[in-house]
Amino acid sequence: MQTIVKTFINELHKSKLKPQGFRKIRHRFYRNKDTYIEYFDIQGSSWNSSGSPWRFYLNTAIEFIGIPKRDSVRFHAEGRIEWIVKGTKPHFELSAETYESLLIEVPLLIEKASVLIPDLLPAVRQRVEKGLASTLPIMSWMKE
Repeated sequence: MQTIVKTFINELHKSKLKPQGFRKIRHRFYRNKDTYIEYFDIQGSSWNSSGSPWRFYLNTAIEFIGIPKRDSVRFHAEGRIEWIVKGTKPHFELSAETYESLLIEVPLLIEKASVLIPDLLPAVRQRVEKGLASTLPIMSWMKE
């Protein structure tokens, strides 16, 4: 199964995301958006096994340029794709049968999220400027 995962992530980057300005580190794709950097990360399930499709989650994160992060956090805000793009399923199943459809679906979801993220940033930035880490988008219980 690892071969299909590696091939999928490399092809996803090379054919779909790199032309849109994304760079890649392992399973993470990122690009600079002037005042922030957006990240999309493919996270494999800890319950994956060799005999079944490879389950993964699509995480999102942002980092504001020029605003320091607390030592204990990697990003200023992070979450899951389904928190931003409503109606998105919470996980994906990669197999030989789903490979091609996921090569279409995943970049479309990333682009939809990328379009929605700027509207979420003012609330996130307010928290970040107070030294607080956040979810993306801000959960209702985090709002002041």
